[in-house]
Amino acid sequence: MTRSHANNLLLGMLCIAGLFLGVTACGGTGEGPDTGVTIDTSTAPTFSEQEKKLISSLSPLPPLPSSPSNRYADDPKAALLGQHLFYDKGYSKGGRVSCATCHAPDKQWGDNLPLAKGLETVKRHTPTLWNLAYQRWLYWDGRKDTIWSQALSPIEASKEMGTNRLALVHYVAKNEALKQSYTNVFGSFPDVSDTNRFPPEGMPMPDQPDNPLHQAWTSMKEEDQKTVNLFFANMGKALEAYQRKLVSKDSPFDTFVEGLKTNDASKQNAISNEAKWGLQIFVQPESCTACHNGPNLSDGEFHNIGLGQPSSLPEPDIGRFDGIPLVLSDPFNGLGVFSDAPKDSSNDKLRFLKSDPQETVNTFGEMKTPTLRNVALSAPYMHDGRFANLDEVIAHYSIFGATNPSNCVANQQANKQPESCKMTQAAIGHREETMLMLKLSASQTKALKAFLETLNGKPLPQELLGPPANLP
Repeated sequence: MTRSHANNLLLGMLCIAGLFLGVTACGGTGEGPDTGVTIDTSTAPTFSEQEKKLISSLSPLPPLPSSPSNRYADDPKAALLGQHLFYDKGYSKGGRVSCATCHAPDKQWGDNLPLAKGLETVKRHTPTLWNLAYQRWLYWDGRKDTIWSQALSPIEASKEMGTNRLALVHYVAKNEALKQSYTNVFGSFPDVSDTNRFPPEGMPMPDQPDNPLHQAWTSMKEEDQKTVNLFFANMGKALEAYQRKLVSKDSPFDTFVEGLKTNDASKQNAISNEAKWGLQIFVQPESCTACHNGPNLSDGEFHNIGLGQPSSLPEPDIGRFDGIPLVLSDPFNGLGVFSDAPKDSSNDKLRFLKSDPQETVNTFGEMKTPTLRNVALSAPYMHDGRFANLDEVIAHYSIFGATNPSNCVANQQANKQPESCKMTQAAIGHREETMLMLKLSASQTKALKAFLETLNGKPLPQELLGPPANLP
């Protein structure tokens, strides 16, 4: 199926798309438990044994998983180099932006904007970098399968950092401190002094064969291209080593769960009665934990949760349907020649990823389930940043498709729904039919929000929140 055929099919479907960066209910077909009930927060709920078991599965975060494709993932020297690169504007076009422009530590490793803005505004919301090491896929559409390969794309994206891999290798070559740091981590720095062999700028752009950057790249010998690509991959691996340190844990919720497991009443008081009622809603069968499960509060996969097309964007976002062929064809993926994983490793998530468009048509409009760790601090929400706060997000899941969710919260129990509270039609793809409409009362809405606010972890060490004092 060609992209044009796919678009024609997409535009003919009457379905709903999008993704929630908040509470996702992906598991059932009816209404939420005890719809419309007013909660008495003067007392705490009683959790069943089944609920306790599920709650216990949500905490604590386990140790960092390994990164088989990056041998430098836990190298302290690589992390320091990556930390420097993360805050360095010098290698972007015009020296205007860095990774931290869109992923600012004081903005929960995001930018608080509906749509990300580097050199220019792009079509998606900046996802947080919290707990990247626990994610199976990167980007909203999963077009990258490792942190280090994801870190490379913004460098060469024209609307983000706007540079290219040849410009980057020359930038480092001219900076003695950076060059020495690279050598200290990776063993040697390539000799790129011959600009006939290594042009000042260039990168592969096969979809733009007449672009001077692509022509400069294709003028190079294959061996020299591989030299630059290896350097480029190493830059990504250093950036991953730093980003693996951005872990949110030790939240009030984690303390509560520890108290639940150990029958410690004082630790169970780490969250309020209201938050406990919200937690009980969160773990109901066929509710939020169908997608936001495990200690990172994400299943790591993709869902279409039924959002209409926002007026701010010109066309529907295809999401995972586009991401699958991109990750499979990526020369920097976990099965590629620049991966440090053993070549006979299974890497099942890539090897068994369906690639036939006829089979993946059901992924239209699907986006990745985000972590809910620190979610109360990382507004706005959704892949297109459409919801300004958690109240709007919860209202959307209480009444699907409302174009003015805040208004619906006040009216849903009185059955006085305005036109703006009616379900929207499809942006693209098909909303998961198993999604559960929560239909929460006002007190239930407040309780669920109170629970989400207990997921804020302890601050990171100050030394991680800016450029390092010294390069390795």
